Parts: sequence; C-alpha cells; structure tokens
Amino acid sequence: MAAIIVTLAAIAALALRFGFAPEQAAMEDVKITNEDAILTFSEYDRTKLFSAKDTEFLTFRLPSTATAFRISSQLIVPSQEILSASLETEYGYRVEWSGDTIGIESPRTISHLQSVSTGELPKLGRLDGSPTLTALPVKSFEVDLEDRRNHTIKVRASPSGADQDNHRVLLRVSVKQERSRRKLAYFWQRMRGDKRDELASTSIFGSASLSDTEREALFQNRWTPIGPTGVEGRNFQTELIYSLKEAPLTSENADPNLIPDRNTLLVSEHFRAVVPILGPDLYTIQAIPRNPSDKLDALTMHIYDKQLRRHSFRWRSLAADSSTQVFLPHGLVEISAEHHARLRIRNSERDLLEPEPPVIRQWDVSARPASFQLTEPSRLKLVARKGSALSETFRVTWQGENGPVTETFPLVDERSAYDRLIQGSGDFTVWEKSEFILTPPEWATEVSVSADAPVFLQFFKRPRALVHKTVVPDDYMLDDSAGDRQPVWFSARPRDYRQRIEEETSILLLTQPRLPDENLDLATGTYHWEELSETPSRQGTYFLMELAEEEEIREEAKAILYARVPMNTTITLDQASSPATADFPSRRLIYQRSSEIPVTLHFSTDLGPLGPPHICSAARGEIPFPPIPFGAKTLTISASDRIETFINYLDVLPPTHRKRFAQEAMSDRTYRLIVEKRTTEREVCTVRVFTGLDQNVEHPIRADVEIAHLHSALNIGSSDAFTPLTRTFLLREPSLMQLATPVHSALDEMKLWQAFFIPLGEDLPIGEYSLSLTISGVDRCFLSVTKITGGVFNKTVFRREAIRTKVDD
Repeated sequence: MAAIIVTLAAIAALALRFGFAPEQAAMEDVKITNEDAILTFSEYDRTKLFSAKDTEFLTFRLPSTATAFRISSQLIVPSQEILSASLETEYGYRVEWSGDTIGIESPRTISHLQSVSTGELPKLGRLDGSPTLTALPVKSFEVDLEDRRNHTIKVRASPSGADQDNHRVLLRVSVKQERSRRKLAYFWQRMRGDKRDELASTSIFGSASLSDTEREALFQNRWTPIGPTGVEGRNFQTELIYSLKEAPLTSENADPNLIPDRNTLLVSEHFRAVVPILGPDLYTIQAIPRNPSDKLDALTMHIYDKQLRRHSFRWRSLAADSSTQVFLPHGLVEISAEHHARLRIRNSERDLLEPEPPVIRQWDVSARPASFQLTEPSRLKLVARKGSALSETFRVTWQGENGPVTETFPLVDERSAYDRLIQGSGDFTVWEKSEFILTPPEWATEVSVSADAPVFLQFFKRPRALVHKTVVPDDYMLDDSAGDRQPVWFSARPRDYRQRIEEETSILLLTQPRLPDENLDLATGTYHWEELSETPSRQGTYFLMELAEEEEIREEAKAILYARVPMNTTITLDQASSPATADFPSRRLIYQRSSEIPVTLHFSTDLGPLGPPHICSAARGEIPFPPIPFGAKTLTISASDRIETFINYLDVLPPTHRKRFAQEAMSDRTYRLIVEKRTTEREVCTVRVFTGLDQNVEHPIRADVEIAHLHSALNIGSSDAFTPLTRTFLLREPSLMQLATPVHSALDEMKLWQAFFIPLGEDLPIGEYSLSLTISGVDRCFLSVTKITGGVFNKTVFRREAIRTKVDD
C-alpha cells in the first residue's frame, strides 16, 4: 500500500485544529510481532481452485521435470446445511482421473467420505463472493511418476448422495519437480525475502543460514500448483477459497455474511469500515447486500482528508449489485450502514482497493493468570477487553520482595464498531478496549493479570531508557505501510503463550484506524496561540512565507497576515479598514525588490497624500504604513520602479503571506524553552526549522528533545496516556521546497523543513515545563516554536483613545 505523506499545510492544520500530533493518525503505536498477531497458515489461506462445466474433464499438462503430482479436492455445500447438520453428517464425492502414466490403470476413481460435527472446530472455508456456501476440509492423494516425460492427466469430480444437486467439487493439481543444482542459486536469488522465509519455515536455522544442501532439499520437496488448459469461463471455472479456523458453528453465532474477505469491505449496523484513500480520484462504489433482492439502505461515508476537513455522503437506497461514483480526496474514509453489506471500491484505473487491516492477538486471563517477567526498568501498557457481559474488572498483581500487591482496573462496557473477531465470525460481541499505562514498583520482578470472567488482554513494554525516535515526514504518514517506524510500545507474550495458543485461549481480532475526534474549540477558532522563545531571548529574525489555501483566518492573527498589494492600482477601501482611531491597528508594510536602484513609494487616498514619500534603498525591509484617515474610500500605492509590497490589517484583500519570528540556533548547542501546560488535555508544540538553500537533503537534521517539569518529578502511577520525555527527530525532507524570505536583507532566502511536533499528553499535569532542544547536522539554522491551546482564555486589550481638540466657531 502506497504511503500517504502529510504535507506541511496538513501537518500545521493537524496541530492547529485538533491539537494532537499526526503520528496518532497511524493505525497503532505499538510493535506487533508475527507470532503475536499474524494469522498462521492453518488459520488463514486463500487458494485458487478449478471446476469444469457439466462434470467435464479438466486437462492438466505436467512438466517434464515433474517427479510426482497431487490432486486436491474440496466439497462445496450450502452453509445452512452445516448449521442444521446432525452430530455425524457424512458427505461423499468421487474424483476420477486418467492419463498416460505408465504402470497405473486408467481411468481411476477415488471416493472421499467426510463427516462434519458442529462441535469439532472443523477447518472450513468460504467462496469469495459467495458467503452462503461453505467449503469442507481438503482431501488429496499423490501419485509418483516412474518416467520423466511430459504427461497429461484428465480429472473430474462429482458429488454423491441425496443432496448432490446442491453440492459441487473444486479441484487443484500440484506437481513436485526435479530441478538441476546449477539453477538453485538462480532461483534462490530471484526469490523474495518473505518467500524464502516461508520456504525455510520448517528449518530451525532460518533462510539466511541454510547451506546449499539444505536449499536443494527444500526445493526438491516443494509442491507447485498448475492450472488446467483451455479458456477460463468456457473450458473451466476458477474459484477462490478463503479458509480460516473458525469457532464452533452454531445457529446463534454463525453468520456467513460476516466472514472476512480481503476483496471487500464489510459494513453493518454494528461495524464500520475504515480505509485509507491513496490519492484524490473518482472512485466507484459497488454495494453487495446480504440478499440479492435487498436494497442497501442508509449507506453513510465520512471522509477525513489530509487538510482535516470533514465531508459526508449519504445514499438512502442502493439496489443490489448497483454502483455509484464519488470523488474521494487524500485521507481516511469511514463507511457505515444500517444493514449488513459488502462494498467494493475501485479507482478510475479499475484497481480494486484491498485494505489489509492489522491482526492482533489477545489472551484470555480468566482461566488462569497471565504472567510476564520484568527484566529491566520499564513502563507497561495493558489493553484489555471484556469477553462477556459479566466481565467488569481485571486484577494486576505485582510480585517481588514486597509483594504480592494487587490493583483492580475497570473495563469499558461499549461494543466496538471497528474491531472484529477472526475466529467465530458471528454475533460474538467485541467490546471496546480499555488502556492503562502502569509504572511498576522498583522491587517488582514479575506481574500477573487475572480476572473472574472472560477478559482478553494485550501486554506491552517500553524500556525507560529508550529514546523515542521519529523520522520526519516518513513517520507522519496516514497509513502504516512504512513498517520500520519506531513504535512507542513493544508487545510481550505471556510465559506460557505457546500452550495458550494450543489450548485456544486467545483470540485474533481485525482492527482498524479511528478517525480522530474533532476538538470543537480548535475547529471553531477558540484557542490561544503563543510563540515560545529561549529566555533570555537570543538573536532572531522575521520570515515571510506563503499561506496555504486551506488555512482559516482568525481576527487575532491579522497582525501577522499580509496581503500582496499591486503597485499603481487603486483599491476600494472598506469602512472597517479605516477606524476612527487611525493609529490602531498599527499597519506595517513589507517590501521586496530585485533592482539595486532606490525605489520611491508614494501613498495616497481620495482625500489626498498619506505623508511624505518613502525611499527604499535596501533589497528587503519593513516600514510603518501611514495611518489611513477616517472617511477615505480608496488607497493607491505607486512606485518609481518594480517592487513587491505586502500590508497587514488590509481586510479588502485576502491575506497571501504570514510573518513568523524565528530564533537563531547553532549546531550542537542546547536551547532551553519554558512552556506552560494550561489544560489536562493533550497539547502540542510545533517546531519549524529554517536553513540555507545549500543544506544537503541526503544528511538529515537531528533534533534531540528533553521534557522536564520545573517544580516536581514526573512519576505517574497509572494513566491512560503516555508522553515520551526524551525524543529524537530526524528531518529528512524540506517542506515541498517552500521558501522563507527574511523580512530584512541581512540574510539570504532560506528553505523551510517539514515541521515536527512535541506532544504534552494527558498524563502530564498542568504546570511549567522545560523543553531542551539540541539541533545537529547543520551549522546554522533558525527555529520557530509555537503552541496552540484550545479553550477560552482571559485577554486584555489596551486601546489608545483618540484626542479630539475643540475648535471655536
């Protein structure tokens, strides 16, 4: 899945409007290992099988290098039959094959008999796009070939029994080939790394440590599937089987419409689908309701684009297998419906979106406590879910020289609309997760978690000495396809995790990202903006930068927002731009020019000239703008040569640029800034770095950050949030080559790098904090640090009253 990089404007808007760092837009902030989460081959398999029309033979040509072939078959029956099956219901079918193999009678018939018990956890499957059909376990037989030549075999299969009209059989043929030794190295080098690992999964040494002899043995024992000859749709049909290990099938919990399918999105009245949109495009949405005669009612789509604008679409009714088109922007899309349905989404290139949500494993701690070893000073994170309606709390017990000490934690009593069970894909309720951040006692060497009713748990660690590293902008992507980002938390398994897997006391869940909660204060512009600087303030300068088109304008920001004013053009003024107190607000004019010849500026209104002319002799500069008298209707600025001018507080023209102050920073020097956390909610500091145009992009800029409370030590016992106090940011890319022009001509034009974010989470109490910031990798740069806090704050404004002189008649 292609990565979605958040641009500078989007990142700034993210912190501006919602008050959280973009790293939270990723699906998870934890490290999940394969053994913890990924489905094993026995639990998940997607297989291509074939069938012939009207019980005709399928023809397979075997390669001359084949030493054996295998015929695999799978019986397909209606799902309802299994739900109503007796304790021992038997299904039978025959596989008939013939060929030109020597020493084997032809034709040959193999009869298969299968028994299905609803309480035996059979490995069943579903046909892709046919949720009402169930595939029974695979049956297969192998045939060794005596000679080495091109063989042709013909295979057909037919069900037997009273209900054979409702049954069908799918076939697959695989061959074992003899490969020359000289080609083994060639095949091995061309094989993908994950395929090598899969091939070497039976070896205890792993793919990287295999000898040539071991590789040869693996290749010689590898079965390769082959397809039939002919034209698909005319000579044979192709079917995809989605197989997984399910919970016991009962009429209460088995709903074939809820079986996972990687090619479609599942939505219902209890479940929502969230999928990242890789780029703005026209997408076709096809609805597949539960029954072909149904209409899909009340399909709703919420879109959260990378500028953090929210859009919504709603279709009152969609006929079965109908489609509609909608333009979707870059970002996340959440889809919900009032009834069960599957959706397929394609872009204009007809490429099918195939979201692959992460799979997580959780452990049941009700049968026996789950124990975890504490080998180093760490912070811990517990993610727990109710396993039944009776589950209300779980217990955490610390073991050690001063133990045992037990704490009790509550569970959320709310059904999850984003997480879905893999095993037992029916009405099994998946509850929302409860998260707790714990600081173990110094004396504790072990922790165990237990509960009286079913509770499913994930356990994560974070070494206290680990510095959290963020690569900018790679780690600020909306999807989690990067794979190598450093998570905040690292998963851990119970001591007896293998036994728990064998005993099936764990569950596998499909999880999805959540659309961030909108902060209404920030979204409506109700917030306090502040600029942070080192105390005492060091040398700095102002930069003029272009505004992003989607930025909203607040009244409080008009002092730093400038509009480009065309020369020798008369502008019609608004009364609001000419207050009676002409010296408030205080307007400024910024100019830029390329000529070395001094330029003279003239200001005038329809009431006459505004003061004397101003001579601009520098390349760039800033001057006070003459007060506009009350009652003036027009404004004209004329120049003796080419020059660009920008004026603030000019409401009649839209602002095009922003003026921002930045302080100078030298390499490897630590700067200390004081920041006040004003609320109990998450607050975010935004840091922007300006460097010269010759800064080498191949070598990232490094920023080391330490957070410390000025008046107390931070040692939170338990909370539902965690803020890393030591962080490292690696800036790899400029902000789309956005340039920043110094307001004064003492400096050359500079480039702005991707912003990074320093969060102050809910776990940090209100108070003053010290931010220690060290920049390395660049000799000289400028830093701009700002913070936005949502809410209403006291504000005092001083105004100067206009002095009016009484004139005698």
